[in-house]
This record gives sequence, structure tokens and C-alpha cells, in this order.
Amino acid sequence: MYLAINGSTDYLKAPTSINYDKWVIDCYIDGTLPRHQYIIGSNNIILRINANTTSLFDNQINQTGFTTGARTTITLTATGGAENSNVGIFGDGTNSTKGKIYSIKIYHGGVLKTYYNMNTGTLVDQSGNGNNGTLVGGTWMTE
Repeated sequence: MYLAINGSTDYLKAPTSINYDKWVIDCYIDGTLPRHQYIIGSNNIILRINANTTSLFDNQINQTGFTTGARTTITLTATGGAENSNVGIFGDGTNSTKGKIYSIKIYHGGVLKTYYNMNTGTLVDQSGNGNNGTLVGGTWMTE
């Protein structure tokens, strides 16, 4: 099972109370939309796909060679210390990413703080920490 995000208005929202320094996202990113697509967005852009490219944009650093159209695991580690902000996943309400989400893990200090396993069909935090997410749109699908 996975969560399909339409690339228009769908996205997930993590609770604002999570301190994090690492994300691991198992996903499929379509990559065909002709605009910027946020993978993880907050008050500051954390990670997005640039318009008309197959490159990742990470807080002002362009990283080329990212492959869209295939299932992949994205690992993002903060280099400037832990963050605590309002985070949209696969979008920010404006620049959603089209694709599929299989799982999301959020860490702080090497400890798993939040785990959304899309096999459950919910955004209930599987880590046991109660960091349940909010889904705006999206469709639960089976392969």
C-alpha cells in the first residue's frame, strides 16, 4: 500500500512539535510537472525538485543526478543542527509533488521520533511517540 499524491493540492503535514535532524523517505517521484515541486517544505525550503530538471535543491545547494520516475529512498540530514518547524511533506499547500509515498521516518539525535508506514492506511505515528500526521487530500492505493 502507498499514498498517491496528485501534484496539485495533496500533501502531508507533520506536527510542529517534532525536533528533527534526519529524514528518510521511501517514495516514487513522478517528476513531470513543469514547476518546482516540494518534497519537504517549511518556512525555509528544505528539499525540492527544480522546475524542468532532474536535480534536487537543498537549501540553496543544487544537487544534480536525481532520478525521477522510479522508486527511491531519499535521506536528508541537517548540517546546521536540529530543526523544529511546520513541515509539509510532498508539498506545502502550493507546490505539491506528484508521486507515491511508501514510508517516512524522522529522526533526532539518532532516535526515531516519527514513522509513517503507508501500509497501515493512516498517518498514525508507528514509532509510538504520538506524532500523528495530517493528510490533505491524497489517495490510499495498493500495488
